[in-house]
Amino acid sequence: MSSNDEIGRLTKEVAALRQQLAELKRFLTVELRDDLPGSPSILHLRCAILTLCNPEQPSQTQGMLSGSEDGPCLSLWGGDQKARVILRVEKDGPSCQFFDPELKPAVQISADDATGRGQMGVFEAGKPRAVMKASATGASVGVLNDNNHARIFMHADAERGELIAVNADMKTSVKISSDGLSGGMLTVHGENGKALVALTGSKVGGLVMVNNPRGKLVASLPAVREEE
Repeated sequence: MSSNDEIGRLTKEVAALRQQLAELKRFLTVELRDDLPGSPSILHLRCAILTLCNPEQPSQTQGMLSGSEDGPCLSLWGGDQKARVILRVEKDGPSCQFFDPELKPAVQISADDATGRGQMGVFEAGKPRAVMKASATGASVGVLNDNNHARIFMHADAERGELIAVNADMKTSVKISSDGLSGGMLTVHGENGKALVALTGSKVGGLVMVNNPRGKLVASLPAVREEE
C-alpha cells in the first residue's frame, strides 16, 4: 500500500472518529473542578437506558436504569436474570416493588402525589396478606385472607383507636375500641353482627352488658363502688 493510500485511509478513519466523538458529546460531558484542588472531574451521562452488568461476567445483567414518558425506573435483577426490585417515579407518585423468585409481588410500597399519603402491602405467593394505609386523620391496617377480604382491621385517628375482627360473612365478631362510655370498650358479636356482650367502663366503675341475639339489652352487671 502506497503512502498516499495509507494517508487516505487514515484520513477517512479520523473523519469517522470525529463523527463518532461528535455523537458521543451529545450524551457525555466532562465537568472540570477548579474550585477544589485535586478534585476529580465529573462525568455527566445522558441516556435513555443504562445497563448494569457483573464485572466478572459482562453478559450477566444485574440491573437497568431507564427513562420514559411516564418517568424514571430502576430495576435490580437477581442471579437468575429476573427483576427482583423495581423502583419507579411516575405521574401519580413513586412506588417500589419487591418480587419473589417466581416474579410474584412480595412487597409493594407507594405514595400518592395528590394526597401525599403512603401505603404498603405485603404478599405471599402473589396473594395480598396485609395492607397499611395513611389517611387524613390517622392510619389503618388490614389483614387479608385468600379471598382478598380483610378479616382484621386496625384503625386510629385523633379521637379513637379500634381493632375489629370479622367473620366469614364480613360481619363484626369482636371489636376493641378506646372510645367507650368512660374509657375503652370490648364487644363480642353474634353471627348476625349484633353485639351480644359488651365490657366497658362507666363513671362508677366497670360495666358488663348482655344482649339477646337481636342486640337488645337483657342483663347488666354494674361495678360495686369501693368504700372510702
